[in-house]
Amino acid sequence: MRKSVKMESTDLEMSQEELRALLKEASQEGAEYALHAIGLSDEQARNDVSDMRALIKAWRETKTEARKTVVNFGLKLLLTLLIVSTGFKLAKDNHLL
Repeated sequence: MRKSVKMESTDLEMSQEELRALLKEASQEGAEYALHAIGLSDEQARNDVSDMRALIKAWRETKTEARKTVVNFGLKLLLTLLIVSTGFKLAKDNHLL
């Protein structure tokens, strides 16, 4: 089945299959152009993407561990200060200081 497509003053007729093939070719060329533009068009591209994913995963894990460490340190510091201040208060109340 042919459909007419009006482009400015020129009529163009193509079947649905021809249109699909044209769109498929255009999208393939666009994808190849985009990958080439960002440097991912060579044989190493798959490895590069895998490496980047691994690096991002490691970064996220590192951030999570860093947050846990800071919170852990803060809690230990707070508890230490609480214990020391309680000790000073008890010593002061018992006239040990």
